[in-house]
Amino acid sequence: MNPELSASPLYFLQEDIYLLPEDRDNYLQRPQLPPAVEETPAPQFKYMGDYKKKVLIISHYPEQDVMDATHLSALESTLKRIGLAVDDVAILNIAAHPGLNYDLLTTHLNPDKLIILGIEALPDAMPAVTINQVQEVNGKPILYTFSFGEMMGNKENTKQFWNQVKEF
Repeated sequence: MNPELSASPLYFLQEDIYLLPEDRDNYLQRPQLPPAVEETPAPQFKYMGDYKKKVLIISHYPEQDVMDATHLSALESTLKRIGLAVDDVAILNIAAHPGLNYDLLTTHLNPDKLIILGIEALPDAMPAVTINQVQEVNGKPILYTFSFGEMMGNKENTKQFWNQVKEF
């Protein structure tokens, strides 16, 4: 390659190009593309269970993936007594999802029923709910109850929980 050519830009057309007035108007009126819409990716929720019956159980265990093993065993026993299995529910540890709010949770997981285990398991922006009382929120039953830590060894709390969950 000639060194003189590599130092200067190459021009394919060395002539000035002129547009006729009718062509100039067409050239200047480029079609406007709609602004790009950025899609927010759907959040990824980590939970235990296959969620077959769309029952969402929210727990709060900062040191665990899902729940403490003793508490999980007690929950499995409770589920069995009301005709459910872990495969029927999703057990979500809200501690693994900081800042998770109620609308995001219900929009993406769309539970038919929701059980919230303890005050720390309440999602952000949760509508007001009363403890140990099944309530309808947006047409879906919600049971906000004690955490298993509050129930283990406390017969009164366990009794209140059982009286609500068996009707749930």
